[in-house]
Amino acid sequence: TIDVQPVIAQRVRGEVRELPLFRDVPPVFLGGGGSQETYPIEPGNYCMLLIMERCVDNWWAGSDGRPPAEARMHDYSDGFALVGINPEESAPEIPGVTTQTGDKVYKGNLTVEGDLVVEGSIEAGGDIIADKDGTRISVMQHSHIANMGSSTSPPEPT
Repeated sequence: TIDVQPVIAQRVRGEVRELPLFRDVPPVFLGGGGSQETYPIEPGNYCMLLIMERCVDNWWAGSDGRPPAEARMHDYSDGFALVGINPEESAPEIPGVTTQTGDKVYKGNLTVEGDLVVEGSIEAGGDIIADKDGTRISVMQHSHIANMGSSTSPPEPT
């Protein structure tokens, strides 16, 4: 959880009042299907504070399908923080190129539309297929034309 200090004050009967510090607010990280994207949150990061309509205590404790533990509505204690919302002047630019440091594991297929540039080795647990003008060429099964015009045998494992 994180502590959230709203940066927008409220006006009550003409008087401007700062909102209180919201303590122990769960941050929202998008995920599904056994996968979740998380990232570090630092003091000073902006977020959108989402206050739920009903008491979420039972759900937060792991009980689905139960009525709210209390009859409270729109209570400050039933909030979530959607981190990454920024005012226009400090919003990050949408990058054309992104860089990731560290390992990332994908389970399933990865499709790249465009060029893939690799600085380092590529290791594959299966064959690599190239498609040149509708002709599919296997890295594991391809051969070359030898000096005398005959084909070479497929590559040997290293």
